[in-house]
Amino acid sequence: MKILVTLALTILSFTLTAQEVSQLVGNWKFKQLYEQEGVGEAQMEMAKTFFGTMVLQLFDEAKYSASILGQSEHGTWALKESTIQLTASNGTEVAIEVVSVADSELVIKYGKSALVMAKASDAEIEKEAVEEITYETVSITLEQAAKKWYLVKRESMENPEKDNQKANELLAGAYMDLSKNLKYQVSIMGAKEKGKWRLSTDYQSIVMVKDKSVKTWNVLKVTDTELELIQGSSAKKWIFSTIEP
Repeated sequence: MKILVTLALTILSFTLTAQEVSQLVGNWKFKQLYEQEGVGEAQMEMAKTFFGTMVLQLFDEAKYSASILGQSEHGTWALKESTIQLTASNGTEVAIEVVSVADSELVIKYGKSALVMAKASDAEIEKEAVEEITYETVSITLEQAAKKWYLVKRESMENPEKDNQKANELLAGAYMDLSKNLKYQVSIMGAKEKGKWRLSTDYQSIVMVKDKSVKTWNVLKVTDTELELIQGSSAKKWIFSTIEP
């Protein structure tokens, strides 16, 4: 069933009507996965972890604001047939396919995931805005960073005791390989991504670049065998080790 749904989403192509285009404007927040049949509890928890705080705001003047995993961005948006093209202020581009849209619900294909987004008022968005987590970062050298790092676990900075065990079980086997020639490979949940990496100008962040996509990981701790990273204002830190589990 999941394969059929994925195939249907892949080949789907249509042009939105003027009414549907007007319905796109507004605040959208993650509600649930589009296809839940056959999805296990652990996968559902992982979806909530990655997309639970996802917000997409599309404004009349072709501007947008988006946030996911504690990182926010702003830019312009345009509609090409059934695809929302987001262009961030830093030049990063993301294509989001519209599966369906109504007054209160939007179904999109984001990456390989099909998501249901619910319409939200300005008050709801403000109420759910997450207060930025404050933390101190440390410096890291190329020699320290250029290693193969295995994910040990992902941990809440606010309350480590509430760490999601099922999510960590799903993340088991994930790694981040930063080579000395400044190329990287990341493997997570069986999916692999390759690109280039560098250190930030203050040497306190690892910056990964794939095509026009840029991800910044701030360094919380580094030793010869341990590395702790965090993205943006996310309350989750990712703990790595050079020792394979």
